[in-house]
Amino acid sequence: MRKFFLIIFSLISIFIIILITVLSTVGVETEKFNNLISQKINQVNNNINLKLTSIKFKIDIQQISLFLETSSSQINYRDMKIPTKNIKVYIDFISLVKSEPEVRKIALILEEININELKELSTAFKPSNFTNLIKNKIKEGKLNSELEIYLNKNNILENFIIKGKVSNLKAETIDGINFNKAKFSFFADKSDVLIKTIYGEIGPVKVIDGDLKFNLSSEILLESNFQTKINYNNQYIKFKNMIKDIKFAKNLINLEADINNTISINFDETYRVKKYNYKNQGKILKADFGFDQSLKSTFLKEKIKKISFVNLEVNTNLNSKKNNTTISGKYSLNEGNFLPFNLDNINNDELLKLNLDAEYDKLIDLEFINYKKLKNTITKFSLDLEKKKNIIKIKKINLVDKDSSIFFEDIVFDKGKFLSLKKVQINTSKDNIKNNDFSVLFEKDILIKGNQFDASNLPKIFNKKKNKKSIFTIK
Repeated sequence: MRKFFLIIFSLISIFIIILITVLSTVGVETEKFNNLISQKINQVNNNINLKLTSIKFKIDIQQISLFLETSSSQINYRDMKIPTKNIKVYIDFISLVKSEPEVRKIALILEEININELKELSTAFKPSNFTNLIKNKIKEGKLNSELEIYLNKNNILENFIIKGKVSNLKAETIDGINFNKAKFSFFADKSDVLIKTIYGEIGPVKVIDGDLKFNLSSEILLESNFQTKINYNNQYIKFKNMIKDIKFAKNLINLEADINNTISINFDETYRVKKYNYKNQGKILKADFGFDQSLKSTFLKEKIKKISFVNLEVNTNLNSKKNNTTISGKYSLNEGNFLPFNLDNINNDELLKLNLDAEYDKLIDLEFINYKKLKNTITKFSLDLEKKKNIIKIKKINLVDKDSSIFFEDIVFDKGKFLSLKKVQINTSKDNIKNNDFSVLFEKDILIKGNQFDASNLPKIFNKKKNKKSIFTIK
């Protein structure tokens, strides 16, 4: 008897193994569930018309779930044919013994769609501005996608997942500049949209390994991280026209840079921006600016026609409250020597703060104190400046070289015109002989301290033509 039961158990086990193998590979063909699948998909969206032929009853071992699969079907959405490769309908096992089987999930794998097919299908999409985007801005591309639809016990849509890949994308951005050779993968459900591994080119800018995330809650959150490689020269006419209104950007000759970018934007229910935060960090390998009208200064005798930068470390943080930029590296004037500098710039709607430390090797000529720094000798220059509306306050200007130091404190300008000065401290030498050693303090009374003041150039200064600008004018 024991042997008999062992044989029966073995036969049942073999039968179950064969059944599972058949159901997990070949499946059992049936037409019993055709109407069920059509009905359930129609409950999700009544604009879908599904035509089924052959259906196979199978088992998913990984998910331990029964499903119905068909590879020869046709889906029409708003009378537009959607090319479908495969449909799977996952059914609750216990509900099979009941009169109405419960569908848990519907999975669709779509055929690859090229951009022309997508434009035809887009006529059925809502909203209409999404259709216009596809028709007018998307030029080339291929789309591979999968859709999973999850239903609750009442056969009502509970969630969905759509995922896939886009390749060979060409899309128009702004001012006729295209996003070329783009590719990315995507994932979306009811609450989030995630776009990953974004690659592409926008004019001289290459986007490398980017990602983009939308959180679709009551307040929409957009987050993005991406790396950019920039190789710009002024032969990019369309790109040059796009940046022409940005201050000094129109003077940009070329730019090579590697920048990592992070963006976060919060929108309200009406898609208005509530707050934003943009950070970048990276290196500008090379940048050149050329000026049609040379930059000039009262103190600096050499007109500046070109400024060049190399090996700049850049950190930027722009947000709803304030903007902060830190740049350090080397600069050159008129193709001269490259010298180190460091710039820290903070501003908001009301206040601008700027701190600059740099070395300078061009000629400096301050006639009113008979000080002249020769070309190709190094002076260390520092500037601490604040600007609030029309008021510019230079909190500190300091020039230091081997034999001299010049210090100004709290120079104030209103609409570019000199308003006040707190302190001047000057120690200079000429031909290795000290010619200035004094300080001036401007309070209720003007207090002058020191041992020496070189006034030999003052008569020449006072005799200059009246149309010359004051040394205390700033723009």
